[in-house]
Amino acid sequence: MATRHSRTLSAALATVVGAGLLLVPVQSASADTAHAARVGVLEGTRLYVKEGSIFDPWVEQADDVRKFQLEGDRIGVLRTNGQLDVKAGDLGPGWHTVNTDSVTDFQLNGDRIAYTEGTDLYITEGDFGGEIVHQDDAPVQKFQLAGDRVMVLTTDGKLKVKEGDLGPGWAVLGTGITDFSATDRHIVFLQGGRLYLREDIFGLNEPLEQARDVVTFRTESDRIVWLNRQGTLMAMRGTPYFARPVTISGSVTDFRLDGERIAYVENGDLWAQEGSLFGPSIHQENNIDSFDVDGDLLAVIKDGALLLKAGDLFPGWYVADDDSATAVELLAASAN
Repeated sequence: MATRHSRTLSAALATVVGAGLLLVPVQSASADTAHAARVGVLEGTRLYVKEGSIFDPWVEQADDVRKFQLEGDRIGVLRTNGQLDVKAGDLGPGWHTVNTDSVTDFQLNGDRIAYTEGTDLYITEGDFGGEIVHQDDAPVQKFQLAGDRVMVLTTDGKLKVKEGDLGPGWAVLGTGITDFSATDRHIVFLQGGRLYLREDIFGLNEPLEQARDVVTFRTESDRIVWLNRQGTLMAMRGTPYFARPVTISGSVTDFRLDGERIAYVENGDLWAQEGSLFGPSIHQENNIDSFDVDGDLLAVIKDGALLLKAGDLFPGWYVADDDSATAVELLAASAN
């Protein structure tokens, strides 16, 4: 992995420790403990992760990787043969195999690990090696973990949700659903191009319509951002009954929401804004292939080069990988 330095950024965090890929038993560290910032990058099917400053060295983690996720001090990898491996702690050896050969998708959240085998959903929580619980009566089209919530969009368009432990107890929130997202504050779902918000699962409140003609959306805390069929990016924050949508930009093809930052692609260029929804958007980079944002970290892949920055949205990219990056994921530092 060739790298080169550009101008120095203001952020500096911790130091990478350890290396290797031995499959040895390891106990789970708590996914809720404080952790340093991490950046993961795929070069084809080979995964590298750096921890601490964006200038720190890469540590090779795994090969034959189809998908990966960074969550707290955990890393999960879905390999090309369907094997799901996870580890916790530093970047040294210590993979635990959750499933050997049949996983089709997965998600880490806190100390929970969820994965699918086709349309069957399984979840385990706590230390690695704990009981794996099949989530009955919920054939999966899409799933999400959010705190102690499990949400499933079934193959026939039902949105099912439960809270608490992993036993029975689904609530059906609607039918004809095509997409959904949840935070610890609310549940947002798409039904017939209309975007709805619901603030609880078991209450009698009706879902509140937020927007129409919606193609895709993201939600976090008290913010909802969506893209309509005309390519207009809209956003809203605050109390649903009193909030009003704000137009961010037009001709948008992709976007991300994290905290108070919204990053989006318009005509192949990356723009970003933070703070007030009425604040200015700042141009980040031309002709990008993909991007990610998390906390004060921003990443772009352009012609195979991975560009990173930490801190504000003004100029200052660091070229972390010259020419081999195919996918990136960021994880900002946490003090909790």
